[in-house]
Amino acid sequence: MMALGVSYAANATLVTSCGTSVCYEYNDAQSTAFGSPTFSGDSVSFTPTVFRAESSNGQGQVNYSSSFFFDRVYANAGYEISSIQVSESGNYRIYRDSSGSPDTVSASLATTVSSLLSSENILDSVTLNRSGNSGGVQLWSLQSNAINPASAFTSNAQGVSLLIQDNLSAFTDELGGLAWIQKTYLLSVAAVSNTVTNVPEPSSVVLIMAGLVMAGLIFSVRRTV
Repeated sequence: MMALGVSYAANATLVTSCGTSVCYEYNDAQSTAFGSPTFSGDSVSFTPTVFRAESSNGQGQVNYSSSFFFDRVYANAGYEISSIQVSESGNYRIYRDSSGSPDTVSASLATTVSSLLSSENILDSVTLNRSGNSGGVQLWSLQSNAINPASAFTSNAQGVSLLIQDNLSAFTDELGGLAWIQKTYLLSVAAVSNTVTNVPEPSSVVLIMAGLVMAGLIFSVRRTV
């Protein structure tokens, strides 16, 4: 299991919540800025209360990072996890003085899906997409690429672990400058659409071949009698 940048309280307990075809298992005492997860069908959503990076008056770069870990995301018996995708959104504002270089904001999302049966994992990383404005602030969004563990892993993907890591950054380099960015919503979706394909073990293949040979011999003897 991979090392995690998530802290736990001493009285932490594992919580399992199941949707239509996917279950999520997580530690309920994670010290994160994501807020508590809520579930609807096979989706889980977060509404953060404070997830913000702010820099002002030449403060330089200010980062705000947090992560959330699901110990297991698993499908019903006979199915595999075929798609995991994470999306999020928020807003930001940049006030530029007339002199100096522009102040900036940025956001990044890293999603890691790991097999529970092997050391295989998939890492996806994306950066923000600016998406207009509302109420005097600019809007941004992020969406990971769809991750397909059932296709990528050589082992069974009936159950995987999921680590979501976020970083917000704001930068100012002069007096009078102000830049802030915050996350307001995150949604993780896991979909199951394909059944497990069991590959025969080598010993099973040998037995099958031996059976076919024996059947051929019996058929040949019967024809010559």
